[in-house]
Amino acid sequence: RARRAEASLKGSALEPDDFEAASQALLEEVHLRTSPHRATADYRRHLTSVLLRATLSQAQARASADAVVA
Repeated sequence: RARRAEASLKGSALEPDDFEAASQALLEEVHLRTSPHRATADYRRHLTSVLLRATLSQAQARASADAVVA
C-alpha cells in the first residue's frame, strides 16, 4: 500500500501537479529491483509512474461519470 502517495492525493482535485506529486511520493516508497530475466529497476520505475497516472485518470473519469448519474 502506497501510503505516501495516498497522503499526497488526499483532498486534491487531481490536477497535473497532483499526479506528479503522487508519482514522486510513490517512487520514494517503493523498492524496485532489476531482474536478470525480467524488467530493470529503471523500466519498473518508469512503468510505475505511467500506470499510476493511468489509474488516477481512470478513477477521476469514473468519479465524474458517477457524479453526473447521481
